Amino acid sequence: MPALYRARVMHLRVLPKRTRTHQFRYSVFRLWLDIDDVSETLGRLRTVGHNRFNLYGFYDHDHGPRDGKSLRDWADGLFAGVGVARPSKIMLYCFPRMLGFEFNPLAMYCGYDAAGRLTGVIYQVRNTDGDLSPYVVNLVRDGLRHAAEKDFYVSPFIDGEQRYSFTLTAPSKHFGLRIRVDGQDGLTMIATETAEAEALSDRALLRLALLRPFMTVKIIAGIYFEAVRLRLKGAKFYKHPGNGGLYTDRPDGQHSRGVGKSSMRAKEVRETP
Repeated sequence: MPALYRARVMHLRVLPKRTRTHQFRYSVFRLWLDIDDVSETLGRLRTVGHNRFNLYGFYDHDHGPRDGKSLRDWADGLFAGVGVARPSKIMLYCFPRMLGFEFNPLAMYCGYDAAGRLTGVIYQVRNTDGDLSPYVVNLVRDGLRHAAEKDFYVSPFIDGEQRYSFTLTAPSKHFGLRIRVDGQDGLTMIATETAEAEALSDRALLRLALLRPFMTVKIIAGIYFEAVRLRLKGAKFYKHPGNGGLYTDRPDGQHSRGVGKSSMRAKEVRETP
């Protein structure tokens, strides 16, 4: 059912020469919405506007293909590409707009079968250049521990020769995600997010607005602030590769080309050893 998740995010980076680290933590909150029932769910709330301005907002074109097409059709197509049967329900874990501002560096689409079993997940990654790319996982085949080769530009301080290892705790009252990034020299970064659910209500949203005012703006500002700190600590800068942030071409010619389009990549993943 729809919910709010209050979360704690941690990033740990290993710096050049592997003698120093860079770490930061911050608190956020996210929406947990059934993508087939967004209008009805948000229609019961006074603080959230669906495709209209409010204290909080959910705009359809902020998510999925970002081109006005059906979010459900987009997700179904990606799941089908990795062998996941059409989910009975797809829940979206994302940041809301706050006072019109929106940025989701990572949004998750969790697919469930009719028995309530989590069968697939889409990790939709966005960088600050506006490029988008989804990593799609068949959880029935690969399990909650899975991996993918990095082929999308996210940080200017991490090169493309990296591998992601994901450890996902199926969302319930509690939720957890751990992403380990390894390169040719070993560990590059560890990112974690741990969250706890509560009822989605106007009262809860107003309380969070007081506790986390301008959260979206702070996330964006924080990215650039931490980038300056990394640069001052000697982190190497890597240029954007072009090609909508993708390091390699896909055989079907589909690419991300900035805001409004998705790479539509259904990448095969294997369970992490």
